Amino acid sequence: MKFAIIFLSCLSLACALQPVVVNNNGGEDLLADGYIWGRRWDSNRRYECQYVSEIQMISCFRGLVECEAIASFDDLSQNYEVFALGSNDLVNFQLYPRNFSDKQYQDCKVPLVGGGLVSLGLFSSASGMSQNQRGLWIKDAACAKKLVDLVQVIRPEPELVQLANQQKVSVYGFIVQLSGRSVPHSSHDSAVTGRFEAIPFGKSNKVQQKGQQQGGQQQGQQQVWERVWRLEDSTRRAECRFVAASEMLSCFRGLVKCEASLSEQLKSSYEVFGLGTTDMVNYRLYPRNLTDIKYSDYKVQSKSGSIVELSLYPCGVEGTGLLVKDAICYQRIVDTLKVLNVPNTVTVEGEQSDARVSMMGYVVNVKSQLSGQLNELPSQLVL
Repeated sequence: MKFAIIFLSCLSLACALQPVVVNNNGGEDLLADGYIWGRRWDSNRRYECQYVSEIQMISCFRGLVECEAIASFDDLSQNYEVFALGSNDLVNFQLYPRNFSDKQYQDCKVPLVGGGLVSLGLFSSASGMSQNQRGLWIKDAACAKKLVDLVQVIRPEPELVQLANQQKVSVYGFIVQLSGRSVPHSSHDSAVTGRFEAIPFGKSNKVQQKGQQQGGQQQGQQQVWERVWRLEDSTRRAECRFVAASEMLSCFRGLVKCEASLSEQLKSSYEVFGLGTTDMVNYRLYPRNLTDIKYSDYKVQSKSGSIVELSLYPCGVEGTGLLVKDAICYQRIVDTLKVLNVPNTVTVEGEQSDARVSMMGYVVNVKSQLSGQLNELPSQLVL
């Protein structure tokens, strides 16, 4: 079934999105887009959040932030297929509803089945949800804060959108709901080789879930959800990929892309550089190859024979290593690493003795012929 998805770059239009198929051998081109992040690099999807009610999980910005959340839409007078995520103060976030067939988003205040109005929003355990509010409630306040902080980094300049009531609001992203239920193409297809459908937020979801659980199907459905939706490995969230041939540094599953180049030719070649820091501002590059047990020190020998200190640094700053040509783009990488905050202490091999260094992420040096082929790397890189 073809379903529509709203691209934030053209919020006034509903754009058709082809259904995606999951095959048995995990072929990269057929992975369920949105269920397994990081395989497709469509810039229009970078501001999308997806909610799956079966596992009560909201996943935003290609899975960089994933939080347990509870949806509260059952008593709305109608269902909605997508919500724009808007805010005027970056503290309180409202949900502006629409269906794919609508030309504009509606106001965040919507009617209930029994009468009266409620305000739709994104809430957390820190703020709670009152009787006249409905929406998505994130269980962990720290996870909700990380989501809000990442919104400010990934989308510093929101889209100004006019609602159906002529009011203009600042929109930072959008939320759709995907069903964990697989819809087979035919009777010969197995459940996990089917398509995944966008379903509306509202009272019909509870009825649909009850129907799925009847007849002893609950266990089988849970196996499908586990195979299709999985939390991403946190070490991959802080991954950057550098392709020397195109001078492109792509970080956080393509959310931040910067032009970059190696400022010094090194005597040895390396496949991975750990991003080590003590102040969350300046980052040293600690080299290693995938077969190595330990990282090497950031002081390495260049082709000319001199000893250089490798860093990730922006233009306008003296340094050696990986030069990010745009200072604003560099700052976005640094800010995202700060929000993700997934340090991993590793052993760095020194001349006299080993040292323990906190790595906030890493850069994979991708050869041009392997560019874009994620299967060439281990599914889980151990920092």
